[in-house]
Amino acid sequence: KNRLGWVAYAATVLRHLAEPRFPVAVRLDGGEPIVRQVRSVVVANVGRLPGGIKLLSDSRPDDGLLDVVLIAPHRLPDWLLLLASLVASSCKASRLESFQVRQVEITTDQPRPREIDGDTLPSGQTLNVRIRPGVLTVCVPLS
Repeated sequence: KNRLGWVAYAATVLRHLAEPRFPVAVRLDGGEPIVRQVRSVVVANVGRLPGGIKLLSDSRPDDGLLDVVLIAPHRLPDWLLLLASLVASSCKASRLESFQVRQVEITTDQPRPREIDGDTLPSGQTLNVRIRPGVLTVCVPLS
């Protein structure tokens, strides 16, 4: 992803087209788990992907919240609608569900591939992520 930018994301989408959706239980801020059939779950603190693609319109790195996105397209037309909405920055794609939380626990039925910020982790059935306010230093241009 560092070398190819948005092309790497497009390649990932193409690779996932043939994979079946899988069940996931997502517990948001300690609440009751919500269960969905998804292709992927993204937890982020910024909404923009490389290449200027905006995954989340309301995401800000300094708001003290994590953004959780459940990506669940069924068929090729759903993927195309999702990609078109992301490229157009409309963020109104069908099969895209998002939440803002301070912590999230993700549980799957069997070990799944996981990564953090582009780095691969060992496969697993659970992932717990929580916000740690004031820990990240963000540098931005003056203008």
